[in-house]
Amino acid sequence: HPGLISVLRQRYEGRGMTKRKMAELLNDAHPEWCFSTCEKRIANWLAVAEYALYIPMRESFAQKTA
Repeated sequence: HPGLISVLRQRYEGRGMTKRKMAELLNDAHPEWCFSTCEKRIANWLAVAEYALYIPMRESFAQKTA
């Protein structure tokens, strides 16, 4: 999912971006949403993206150590 990859890149590439800054940018793009909604969406999107990567990363590390 390209959107989830984009959220991960914003958060972790380079110096990364705080969740608050990401929520501010989302709120600028969607002023009809309240800021709290934007914060919750960013947190949920990050959680989904990180969970989707957890199992493949765990399997990869297990293969390297075996």
